[in-house]
Amino acid sequence: MTDGVLQGLERLVGFKQDCVAAPLPSVLKPEDFLQEVQVSEETQTRDFEIPSMGRRAGRLSLRQVMNTEHPRIAKQWWGVYENGLRVECWFFSTDGSEEGKLLAPYQVDEIIAAKDGSTVFRTHGGMHRPGGSGWMQGKDFVFAPAGQHLRLEYVLGRFFFSYRDARRGSGVDLATEQLVERGGARWIEIRARDQIPAGLLRKCGFQHPLQSELGGREYYTLLASAAACLGKQPGMRTCYRPLGEPSFIERGGAPSACATAR
Repeated sequence: MTDGVLQGLERLVGFKQDCVAAPLPSVLKPEDFLQEVQVSEETQTRDFEIPSMGRRAGRLSLRQVMNTEHPRIAKQWWGVYENGLRVECWFFSTDGSEEGKLLAPYQVDEIIAAKDGSTVFRTHGGMHRPGGSGWMQGKDFVFAPAGQHLRLEYVLGRFFFSYRDARRGSGVDLATEQLVERGGARWIEIRARDQIPAGLLRKCGFQHPLQSELGGREYYTLLASAAACLGKQPGMRTCYRPLGEPSFIERGGAPSACATAR
């Protein structure tokens, strides 16, 4: 476990704690805090407040830098600042070299102070491959207070849409996750369906990424709404994962049997 503010990110495939060559200033002055995304030729940069909720005396913030130079190999940096001073850096890449897993980036949209005392990094990301296949995801990184730190408790896949060959009109698959209680314990409930009928997709407002005029956060907000609608429809498979069991994006994690059933 790391000794920084954010603990547990090292469990995730592709993440490492590293400030070497990070495009993150050592000092983040109040006047340089970016409330909106700043776009350059190769990067997108934005700052967020991290709700400290009294766990640390200082003001915590996060600077996110997304490298958009390559269409399929994403690189991103998270810099954590306390009272404007950089205290740690995290780097993530989707180059696929670790565990052979194909991953999408985790672009933070907002950081939420949840009612249960946890801190949630709400993220989105997608990958669209040359052969016509791809996927779009919305994942929550849920951190629990741990003394002077925030410890990653679990990752929740709010939605995961995938398609195999858009040019041939192949169907769309969906898997969703939510936290539930069963028998006095907390579990991740997974609901999944393959080859969702086109009429049902339209009913729930889904738009294919290669056809939609929306982009960025606006598009992923639409996907979250469509996933919530589709998850309530008949025909979804349901299964459960213990809360302590690694998700697919964690080191050693395996795909859900529910999401991969045919």
